[in-house]
This record gives sequence, C-alpha cells and structure tokens, in this order.
Amino acid sequence: MGRPPTDARQRLTDAAAALLREQGFHATGVKQIAAAARVPMGSLYFHFPGGKQELVLTAMTAAGAGVDELLDQLFSFSGDARRAVAAFFQQSGAALVASDYRSGCPLATTALEVGAQDGDIAGVIADWYTSWRSRIEAALSTEGYAQPGALATLVVAALEGGLLLARVSRDVAQLDSVAATIDGLLGNAPRVG
Repeated sequence: MGRPPTDARQRLTDAAAALLREQGFHATGVKQIAAAARVPMGSLYFHFPGGKQELVLTAMTAAGAGVDELLDQLFSFSGDARRAVAAFFQQSGAALVASDYRSGCPLATTALEVGAQDGDIAGVIADWYTSWRSRIEAALSTEGYAQPGALATLVVAALEGGLLLARVSRDVAQLDSVAATIDGLLGNAPRVG
C-alpha cells in the first residue's frame, strides 16, 4: 500500500525547510532536498513545478506558520506575555542546542543570504517577521504595555541576534543572556492605564 498523495509534498517541504535552516539557499540543492525527503526527483517537480523557487517559498511559508503556531500556543498557555516571551527564547535555544547549533531561526539563514536578491522570498520572510511581531505586540498591548510595537520589534530582533550569537559561538549562554535582558526589560516596562 502506498503513502498518502500529500506525504511526498510534505516531506519535501519539511526537508527543504530543515536544509535551508542549516545551510541557506545557495548551498541547498534540489537533489539534496529530494534525497533528504526520500522522494525521486520527478516527484519534486510534480509537486513543485516551479522548482527550487516554488519549494523554497513553500518551505518558508511553512516555517513561518510553525512559529506563528508556537507563539499562539505560548501566549494562550502562559496567560502572561512576559512568561510567553521567556518561553519563546527558551524553546528557541533548546531547538538550537538539539540541532547541535546547526539551525537557528527557520527564516534567518535564507533571509540573510537571498533576502535582498529575491523579492519573492524576501516578501514571504518579511510577512512572517511582521506576523510574529504583530502577535507579540497584540499580547503586550492586551496587558497594557506602553509602546507594545517597539517592544515586540525588540523581542524579535533580540531573539534573532541571540540565536546568531549562540549559533556561531556554539554556546547557548549568549542567547540566555539576551533572554534575561529582555525579561528584565519587560518586567520594568511602563504600562498604560
């Protein structure tokens, strides 16, 4: 009995996202993606007739949606924006360590490599960063933080920078230090009303 028809497409999307996260756009080839997904090349082009470009856009969309879902869960579960942000840093650090420091943010490697060169990819990545900031801003706003938009932008920027520092130094302590600073900032941030 064969696999469900959508299984190959999902495996290709997952494999592309993982490889892009670790290697970036230029170092990741379609043959490598197909091999990692355990599908023949013909299947890759069947599911993604636009080739690598279409597959990368799909993988970036899936990766961004995964972070959106995580943020929704963290804010819903914790009931407190500050705790949710701390958990976001903690889970991001745990994922980095679990990958042996090979993969950080699901979008950053590709964003840094081709974001300025490819408008379609840059647009998808920018949309997801906007979505993440908006989710964080909404939670901070609900809890009465002054300047929730600026704080949300700082949280995303600090997370990305902290992940980068931790990844290149192979030491999550740098991310933990950034997380502690953000936590202290949120703990002392002015509230309105």
